[in-house]
Amino acid sequence: MSSATKSFLKLSLLVLLCFSISCKSKKKTAENSDKKPRTETKSSSKISNSGKESFETFNKKFHNNPSFQMSRINFPLEGVFVDGVKNHKWSKENWEFIQAEVSENPKSEEFEHSLKKTNDMVVEKYWIEDAGFKIERRFKLKDGKWYLVYYDDINM
Repeated sequence: MSSATKSFLKLSLLVLLCFSISCKSKKKTAENSDKKPRTETKSSSKISNSGKESFETFNKKFHNNPSFQMSRINFPLEGVFVDGVKNHKWSKENWEFIQAEVSENPKSEEFEHSLKKTNDMVVEKYWIEDAGFKIERRFKLKDGKWYLVYYDDINM
């Protein structure tokens, strides 16, 4: 696959991801459940502790406010950005603002999704089987505040 095709595929998937997450539907029908891709969600409890930032509040602010997002990432960030054959470590200089919120039920048939939540960690993954495409992000509760601690963006 050419570099231009890979870039187009990645851009298309990211646009689709952002669009599908922002267009949340409140209706769930039996017809739609048959068409959904495999999705796993594991949650040991709701992510809210008294005196600590709730993940839901953080999630909205983190994905809508670029300066807040930068304040909740300690660089260098673990994980890599892979575009074709080039691997890049994340830094303040090459960071790209992430707008797609963590979602328990993304509305897309284009990729697989898994979400695991605990009281102090949230791990979300998107991937396309056998396509060399994977996004994984991990958020951790530190001193009562949520931070992005790991981000893989792989497009081979």
